[in-house]
Amino acid sequence: MNITLCRTTDADLELDNLTSLDEVYKTVPVFAITPLTQRPDEEEIYTEFEDALCKRATASKSRWKRLKNSVSLSLRGQRILIYFCCALNCVLLGFDLMGLLVLHMR
Repeated sequence: MNITLCRTTDADLELDNLTSLDEVYKTVPVFAITPLTQRPDEEEIYTEFEDALCKRATASKSRWKRLKNSVSLSLRGQRILIYFCCALNCVLLGFDLMGLLVLHMR
């Protein structure tokens, strides 16, 4: 709470040489702050944006090519995994049916 009430700043307000209470609250002109660097031209911004899009498109295209090559190599592995999962499902279904048969026999 103390930090919000007593802020320390670098500003030199020069309140020591003020004579009356009216001068304390007097409006003083403020210096305008100018930016250190000029804003780039609008055409420059558009060309930089187009360059960034082009770079991103070429990078994603190369990534898709690498992914396509790796997928074509792993199709055999995927096929084996699918067959294994189907066989496991059939085995588990057989156990469920056997359980139902045993429950029905009681």
